[in-house]
Amino acid sequence: MHRVFCSFKISKIRKLKKRFFKNVHYLTIPFLIFFLFPHFVCLLNLLESVFFFGSLLFLLFSVSAGALGAFLIFHFYPSIQTLPNNTPNPTMLPTTIRQEIIAENSYTEVSKKLESSVVSIVATKELDIVLQNPYSPFFNDPFFNQFFDIPPQTSPQQPKSLKEKREVGAGTGFIITADGMVLTNKHVVSDPSAEYTVIFSDEKKYLAQVLARDPLNDIAILKIKNDEQKVFVPVEFIENIENIQVGQMVVAMGNALGQFQNTLTSGIISAKGRKITASDGRGGAENLRELLQTDAAINPGNSGGPLLALDGKVLGINTAIASGAEGIGFAIPLDQKKIKKIVDEVKTSGKISRPFLGIRYQSLTPEINAQQKIGSDYGAWVHGDNDLPAVLPNTPASKAGIRGGDIILKINEIDLNEKNDLQSIVKEHAVGETITLTILRDGKNEKVSVVLESLDDTQKPVQS
Repeated sequence: MHRVFCSFKISKIRKLKKRFFKNVHYLTIPFLIFFLFPHFVCLLNLLESVFFFGSLLFLLFSVSAGALGAFLIFHFYPSIQTLPNNTPNPTMLPTTIRQEIIAENSYTEVSKKLESSVVSIVATKELDIVLQNPYSPFFNDPFFNQFFDIPPQTSPQQPKSLKEKREVGAGTGFIITADGMVLTNKHVVSDPSAEYTVIFSDEKKYLAQVLARDPLNDIAILKIKNDEQKVFVPVEFIENIENIQVGQMVVAMGNALGQFQNTLTSGIISAKGRKITASDGRGGAENLRELLQTDAAINPGNSGGPLLALDGKVLGINTAIASGAEGIGFAIPLDQKKIKKIVDEVKTSGKISRPFLGIRYQSLTPEINAQQKIGSDYGAWVHGDNDLPAVLPNTPASKAGIRGGDIILKINEIDLNEKNDLQSIVKEHAVGETITLTILRDGKNEKVSVVLESLDDTQKPVQS
């Protein structure tokens, strides 16, 4: 016992004492049984030489019990570590404080890891700047002209204008390929006549070209004009978006307010599967589905930036905030499979292809059916709105013979309901693929085959 304790420093002995007395109530009964009682018996036996051998056995037993007690203390409690400058040992801190220390270290690591991959995107455009006429009506007064030696003007001179390149917008993006592909929001690069510049954290600037805009989602791809053949650092995406959990801690990163580059904010995943209607950057609106909701601050200018897990992997792309509310932001979830599909499509075809049917519809529920007596508690009810046709001409739906009033109940035997929305099911299929619709028409179920076509970015997307 003496050798064991002498190997520790004095500071360690003090910490051991504190820990021992703090938890001494756990060891009271074993201590009395295995340590004090054998010593007491041993003492009595030593007084009587007749029981010498018995006392020797008890002495050995007591020493063994003491060694066992020391082993249990060190085995079942965290090991003592000497920390410099009185730094607290995280393993000895309360759970909440320990979690805060771990989170703080994670935020720092995320910032370092993504510093060279998250970029600011600035849109510039040549604008007409009107110059003030130096010969204003004030100076055309003959009384003042004589003092300034200005010849009289026979007619008022028109204001002059010139072209000047000015910043018209700013957002965020992040590198997704080593050759310089950048992912951002479609509304950040919605102006086809603007020029876009990508700015890195080291203030290095590159011109960038918009390669593709997603016709259904708020996503766009740019390509950095990289004459020097620089190799960029792409981000890493989560393997599967199904692994994202509500309550999971996250970090949002972006060019806040268009001027505070690589701003980091933190929060949690508040909800999954949200549906919102957001501005599309062209004066219209688009329906965004299956979004992640987060309370991490997403400010104007953060659009197009990544929403990150604490290991630095991208969970989605920040896209919108709820106006008039705090702590309600939304991100489009992305994983390795989805981003690979997008990149491959852009490289091969120069666009992001999205399959569509070409109908206007309303998702049915038991409540809607009870109110309007449509004939089904589930499915997609095809109908027009405000003199707009239910089925758009020259679309896959019109070619397959779908009519207004039809109720699409299934797609390839998958029931359409609140969980499985028509648009969500359609987008999981490929352009050119044939799908089978089960339709309720005039009280009878019919099956219709439809060949999906690609929705062009110039087309105004409807419900599918």
